[in-house]
Amino acid sequence: MTLDPILEALPAGVIVLDADLKIVAVNPAYARVMGVPPDFAKPGDSIEMVVRHLAALAEPDADAARHAADERMAHF
Repeated sequence: MTLDPILEALPAGVIVLDADLKIVAVNPAYARVMGVPPDFAKPGDSIEMVVRHLAALAEPDADAARHAADERMAHF
């Protein structure tokens, strides 16, 4: 059994990353939960791109968005 059917069925948003912090899989609930288009995060994209984009959406001030994204990326 692959993870795809399990990920598809989860109501929670899930992103699976590889060792290089690239997206391996993302379920449909992720976009719904995060309020982004369904094709926003795709396999092969970097999680840093996702984090920085979401920080920019949440923080109107560019410096604050950069700082928030840097703090979030430090956890990886």
